[in-house]
Amino acid sequence: MEDRKAVEAANRTFYRALEICNIEAMDEVWLHDENAKCVHPGWEMIKGWKKIRESWSIIFRNTHGMQVQIEDVSTNIGDEVAWVTCVENVTTFFERGLASTPVQATNIFLKRDGKWLMVHHHASPIPVNLPRQFTHTIQ
Repeated sequence: MEDRKAVEAANRTFYRALEICNIEAMDEVWLHDENAKCVHPGWEMIKGWKKIRESWSIIFRNTHGMQVQIEDVSTNIGDEVAWVTCVENVTTFFERGLASTPVQATNIFLKRDGKWLMVHHHASPIPVNLPRQFTHTIQ
């Protein structure tokens, strides 16, 4: 149960870093390793912590803030690996408006020195023309 709480806390910390657009907070969540990977909605896969960090810096520089509400959260724990799947309801604020997008996400964490750190984040937009309930009934 301790690991579950720690993974869920690490996942919440990731989304808090995203909402406040703070690269130092994002630093605390991620495993700083060349094996880390990230797929932002509409982007190709980014490999390695340095490039992932730069991608977050670019995103944060180009937004005036975000609001992220997560739902349909599922947490799975192994000995040294855990993954969380969820739907992110992301509202991004820009200089001239905002954009809201539902996103399906998978976050993978590795346990290192007793701490759960993100090693992989994959977020894909949920097609707006596909009824939301259909996306939740596919098993």
